[in-house]
Order: sequence, then C-alpha cells, then structure tokens
Amino acid sequence: MQHTSKNKGFTLPELMVVIAIGSLVIASILVLIVNLARVGSSSIDAARQVKDTQSAMRLIQADLRLTQKFLMQPSIADSPPGGGSWNFRGTGSTNRALLLQTAATTANSVDANRTLVYKQTGGCPIGTTPAYNNVIYFVRSSTLYRRIVVEPPVANLYCPGQTNAQIRTCTTPGTPANCQLQDVVVATDITGFNILYYTNPGDNTPSATIYDSGTAQAVLDTHTTAKILLTSSKDIDGQSNEFTAQARLSRIQAN
Repeated sequence: MQHTSKNKGFTLPELMVVIAIGSLVIASILVLIVNLARVGSSSIDAARQVKDTQSAMRLIQADLRLTQKFLMQPSIADSPPGGGSWNFRGTGSTNRALLLQTAATTANSVDANRTLVYKQTGGCPIGTTPAYNNVIYFVRSSTLYRRIVVEPPVANLYCPGQTNAQIRTCTTPGTPANCQLQDVVVATDITGFNILYYTNPGDNTPSATIYDSGTAQAVLDTHTTAKILLTSSKDIDGQSNEFTAQARLSRIQAN
C-alpha cells in the first residue's frame, strides 16, 4: 500500500491570527517611532528656547559692559512704539525697560581698534565732552527688542575725522529722519523682563525703592550694578515650558 505525503500550509484561521499579531506589532512599532519623534522634536524646541534666551542675555551683557549710566528716560530724545514717553519702570516687574547710556565709538564693540567719539564742544581731538548713545531694551507683544538712539546729525557735532559707528533704529525707518533700521528682535515668547539695581557691586540685596514713583535720576545714578532676569515661555508638545536666564554686571564707572 502506497502512502503519499502532503505539505500542509496555514489554514485560514491561522493566517488571520498571524496577520492580527503582525498588525499589532507593526502598530506598536509605529507608535514607538511617533513617540520618539515627538520627544526628539520637543527636545529640539526646548534646546532652541534655551539657546535663544541665552543669546539674548549675552547681547544685553555686551551692552552692560559698555554702559556708563543707567537711565530712567533716554538722554537723547526718543519715543516708544505707540508714542508717549519711555520709562524704565515699564508696566511692572515682568515688563521693565532697560535704558542704558553707552559711549559712542568709531567702530562696533568687537573691533579692538575702536576709539571714543568726542564732541567739538569739549575740544578736539580728545576733549572733555565724550559723545554717547542710548541703548533701550523693551518688550512689546511678547517680543524683546533692542533700540539704538543716536544724536541727530548736525554740522560740527563730532571732532573732525570721527564718526559714530552706531546707527539709529526705530519702529519704522525714516521716523525720525535719522533712523535707518528697524529695532532688532532679540528674543520671542518673552513673559518676564525684570531689572534689579544694586548700589555697589558686592551688595546682596537690590534696591527695594528704586521703582517708586518719587525716585529721581540722581538716585538711580548711585546704583552701579544691575541684575537682568529674562524669562521665556513656549508651548512645547502641549505643555508650557518656561526658562529664565539671568546676568549681573556693573557699569564701567560711577557718577
């Protein structure tokens, strides 16, 4: 008697089970890939937020190193966006304005060959009346801006051969007439911009009354050191991610 053998394949129910299991495995792998991609994207966004906030703080630090004086209002005529008057108090502790008086120089701050610019009224080439610019940091619509204010160009303002390297910025170039560039966007998603002032570099306690309504510029002049706190808040993967950078520096000279 002859026996024949047959290769038995998967039955239909078995195939359905295999397909179901395979689908579950593939779905699990896809979910894992999506989650990894989301985590990776969130990490990139968080790292970018930290980098942008720290970069903004480094720019502020660079200006603080060249600051001769903290200001309550600009020493050169200027108006904030929307009109009115500048005020270092801002609208509260999360929205101050940082107004600085910095020395005018013949080149930018990273040029080792830069020299101070002097006005002809104080004698030339190196007289008794140095020229100054104003640097203003302010927050508007959750964006931190940097404005440069320079004196309007007039004949015989600076000593012969000297040029102020800084260019005036504003909301709309051409207003005022000597404004050539728009205010620089320093950082976005800003929810906190506060400045604490200290009388001496070694003080541990900031002034508690500097923002009082009766404070005069002469009082602010006695403060040599400022601490900047810059906070950004960004929605990352459905959650609010907050980061605060801070720096403390003293201005180059006391009054």
